Amino acid sequence: LVPKFDYLSRWAVALIVGWTAGTNMMRYMQSDFVAQIQSTIVPLVVLDQGQVIWLSSISNIIMVTGVLCGLIYFFFSKEHTGAFGGAARVGIWFLMVTFGAAFGYTVMARISLLIGRMEALGRWLSHPLGGG
Repeated sequence: LVPKFDYLSRWAVALIVGWTAGTNMMRYMQSDFVAQIQSTIVPLVVLDQGQVIWLSSISNIIMVTGVLCGLIYFFFSKEHTGAFGGAARVGIWFLMVTFGAAFGYTVMARISLLIGRMEALGRWLSHPLGGG
């Protein structure tokens, strides 16, 4: 309201934003960032009493390959040609499949909610005291 002291509002906003970012950074790093890295660091060959567990090993190899290829796709400091470009294209496919699965899961959850509401509406309409 007073142009002479308008700089004081910037200090207040800077203090609030800085305090919030600083206090939430450790929580974010522990809950999201480090947990994602720990989930990616897996053994490529899973052994149980000297025997290879093939399904887990193949799953881990696919996951690590997808993560590395996805990171290569987002690495824009090098031109995507040759083997690097091939890995980037594989990364695009992994990203498309992952986003498609996430979208499909979301649609499935919404349709499940719709089915539940439709069943409740049908029971309500067929009830002797409710509906028409």
